[in-house]
Amino acid sequence: MKNLLIICTHGDFGKEIIHSAEMIIGKTENVKYFSLKEGMDPFQYRSLMTEYLDEHEDCGVLCLVDLFGGTPCNMATSIPRDNYEIVSGLNLAMLIETYSLLQSLTVEQLKMTALDTLSNSGHDVKKRFQELKLRKR
Repeated sequence: MKNLLIICTHGDFGKEIIHSAEMIIGKTENVKYFSLKEGMDPFQYRSLMTEYLDEHEDCGVLCLVDLFGGTPCNMATSIPRDNYEIVSGLNLAMLIETYSLLQSLTVEQLKMTALDTLSNSGHDVKKRFQELKLRKR
C-alpha cells in the first residue's frame, strides 16, 4: 500500500516548509499541502482535504499539522478514515524524517517516527555546543 503525507497549516507555512525540505532532500512526491487562508471557511478547507483523501482512499495517510487544536488540526481530526494518523507540531526535521521513510513504514510507524523526531529535534543550542567543546578536550 502506498503512503501519502498531507501537510495542514495556517497560511502558506505548509507550502513553504515543503519548499524548504526540497532544498535539502530534492523533489518530493506523494506530499500534498492544504493552506488555511485568512477568512477561509473551515468547512471549505475540510472539503478540500476530504476530496483529496477520497481520491486516494487506497493509500495510508500521515497528516502533519502545525498547531494542536488549531483549525487545520480540528478539520483533519473531523475526517473519519482508516489508515490515517495525525501528528501536530510540524517542523522541518519531522517532515524530512517522515518523508524519507514514507514508503518503508506503516502509517502507525510513521506517526511514531514523527513524534520521536519532534521530541528529539529541539535543543538548547548554546548548552549543546558547550558540551561538544568539552568533549573535544
